[in-house]
Amino acid sequence: MSVTAYMRGGLQKTGALPSNGGDPTRAQYYLHQAANQQREAIDGLKAAKLALAENQAGLAAARDKAKRLLDQVNAKRKAAEAAESSQRTLLNRVQGDVARLVAAERARRTTPPRTATAPRATRGRGIGTPPTGDNPAPNAAAQGAVEEAKKHLGKPYKYGASGPNSFDCSGLTSWAWRVGGGRSLPHSSRAQYSATSRIPLNEIAPGDLLFNGKSVGSIHHVGIYVGGGKMISAPQTGDVVKYQNAFRSDVIGVGRVN
Repeated sequence: MSVTAYMRGGLQKTGALPSNGGDPTRAQYYLHQAANQQREAIDGLKAAKLALAENQAGLAAARDKAKRLLDQVNAKRKAAEAAESSQRTLLNRVQGDVARLVAAERARRTTPPRTATAPRATRGRGIGTPPTGDNPAPNAAAQGAVEEAKKHLGKPYKYGASGPNSFDCSGLTSWAWRVGGGRSLPHSSRAQYSATSRIPLNEIAPGDLLFNGKSVGSIHHVGIYVGGGKMISAPQTGDVVKYQNAFRSDVIGVGRVN
């Protein structure tokens, strides 16, 4: 240690050396200088270790912050993708409904007036003629669905609504059958057509569903038959749940809930 201190010039920085080479004071002097350099080296190492620890802590904090920001970005991206998908689905549904309404209105304007009654028009669709009297409800579930539908008379129509404060046409029939009849029906008039059994028009009874459209593929409305030639339905925007004539000229089929 002394020789190293001497060779590096550490001893020269402290002034003149003792003159007697064999004096113990001279050896002690060398040792003292070497010890000072060791302490400086150790202090420098400690300082370097502290600086390293601070840098590592700062790096860990920055890494954690970056991960949190990345997680937030990913969460927002997923939310945006889900919102976009939902909006696209809604847009497709609205566009489909608008296209059907436009086609129905165009057909109504271009079709010449008919002198035949609604029953004769329905006979042309191959589903028979209306009954001459009232058939009884086929079961308690059907009657329960009718009673539930009556409870919502006067409530506003709202597209896509399934109750209990507002309804669209299939939302009302689905609600009435689920709550009043204990049966589950999909929220779509065409899907409800597929989910029910076909019966002739003259066998219609309270609780049966009437579907309207130019064809099965263009069904646009459904109502629940309540007897007396009437059905309860949610007709359109701006209207309310109400009684309507059941045997319209565009009846495409009658469905019985099993």
